[in-house]
Amino acid sequence: MIIPKIFMMSNISSLIEESPNVTIESNITSDILDCPQYSNDTAAAIDLFAYWIEGILLCVIAVPGIAGNALSSYILSGKTMRNSFNILLIALALFDNTYLFGSILESFRKRFLIYTELVRKKQILFS
Repeated sequence: MIIPKIFMMSNISSLIEESPNVTIESNITSDILDCPQYSNDTAAAIDLFAYWIEGILLCVIAVPGIAGNALSSYILSGKTMRNSFNILLIALALFDNTYLFGSILESFRKRFLIYTELVRKKQILFS
């Protein structure tokens, strides 16, 4: 693949120097880049909200989603239903199940504080 000369990083400074009418301005102030400071009450409310949304609600929606995808895969794989479009739907349901299962695992890891032994060793080493 050939990268045009204009997109190469080493040539950007030479392009700017060759163009006298080009000015680069920075309108970013330090106020925008500062992270917000939350009070303890706000941080607790955010953690509670994240627990219910990313933890509980995600699992409540994902488990029936996995069951529904499995049921639709079973129905679509029947002899009378087998055609190329239904096979694509089965593949979509399998990938959706993989994503939902992974999101449940990530939810358990983040919101229910289920860590692996590797994370515990890392915390011990760096604390």
